[in-house]
Amino acid sequence: MTDTQPPQMLEALEAPDKVKTVDIVIAGGGLVGASQALAIAQSNPQLSIEIIEAVPPASDNQPSFDSRAIAVANGSKDLLASYGLWSALQHKVEPIVDIQVSDRGHIGKSYLSAQQFNLSALGFVLEVRHLGAILMNKLAAFANVQWRCPDKISAITEHAEHLTLTLDSKKQLQTKLLLVADGGQSTTRQLLNIDNKVTDYHQAAVISNVSIDDAHQGRAFERFTESGPIALLPLSENRFSLVWCVPPSEVEPMMAWSDQQFVDQLQSAFGYRAGRLVKSGKRFSYPLALTLADSIVGHRVALVGNASHTIHPIAGQGFNLGLRDVEAMRAIIQQTVADGQDIGGFAALRQFQQARTQDLHHVVTMTDSLVRLFSQSNRALALGRTMGLLTMQLFDDLKQPLAFQAMGFNAALGAK
Repeated sequence: MTDTQPPQMLEALEAPDKVKTVDIVIAGGGLVGASQALAIAQSNPQLSIEIIEAVPPASDNQPSFDSRAIAVANGSKDLLASYGLWSALQHKVEPIVDIQVSDRGHIGKSYLSAQQFNLSALGFVLEVRHLGAILMNKLAAFANVQWRCPDKISAITEHAEHLTLTLDSKKQLQTKLLLVADGGQSTTRQLLNIDNKVTDYHQAAVISNVSIDDAHQGRAFERFTESGPIALLPLSENRFSLVWCVPPSEVEPMMAWSDQQFVDQLQSAFGYRAGRLVKSGKRFSYPLALTLADSIVGHRVALVGNASHTIHPIAGQGFNLGLRDVEAMRAIIQQTVADGQDIGGFAALRQFQQARTQDLHHVVTMTDSLVRLFSQSNRALALGRTMGLLTMQLFDDLKQPLAFQAMGFNAALGAK
């Protein structure tokens, strides 16, 4: 990652056997963990925060800050602006002006336009490496935020008034509040014995950036096919960010294709509505499942981002959902401190759980329903999908709930 200041490290200054006391520990320094640290540091600079991260942010192996792209809803743009990030990001994002949703083999289509909602954009697309670099530079200015990297939590001991965390480095931290943000495969969540429910979609996502031979004009596409959805989100330089969902058995052959084979097969599967594809970038793949933690809070613990919920990328809501976790926690900590109460106490954590439950339920239900509806080849369901898409196209009022959810305006926080 370029243009990134290194995180502040303290290990060399500490006695090897001394237990250090800090207000908040964040397990995971990826997009959500780093955003959480910044949000809290800005609103409560008197709180000491330590981030535990296994992979250095500037490393090429840091999965949170690679060349993949994320969809940023309008609601998330407002949050990033409130954290002082949007002014540096706005020249690196690509606006989504229109979205076309279609069902391959059927006539149903629906269009969403920013103009319909008197907006300049329905949302934005951002390569995560840009957000990562800006986050690291912002965090470097806060003396109350320190990193321990590479390191990982290996044991957690509960006490009434605090937690004691033992790290792989053998250092120990004592904290009032542990925020778990180390991703869908969270090892910290496992240490806490918080189980999760996994719904396997029997699909995998193949991710790449692809170029077209003409301007994309801010258009985004969601194309449902027999093997799974294909999404194209606009990027700079006449590129799209591609998410191609396929059965797991097809991933290995697809990853072995030459770049030209990949482009040709994608063109055949998607058609020419986005233009003629001319080039593809590096490919990634990962299995798709809905993963929900049994609880998002525990004793002096809260889960944020993918450690709490990992959803299908069909609606591009993963990062937006995680950012709303971040804002809910920031606001609750700020109010709790102002009231002179315990930031890791039962009342604050219960408030966080209540604040996030409705939004999480809405997004998970919408995403899961879309996956199941468009993964069925049943003729009756296909007819229903066609009629639904046609009806939405004919009656703009029916688009509003879907559009507002996608733009992040139906969330429990910041509803507009």
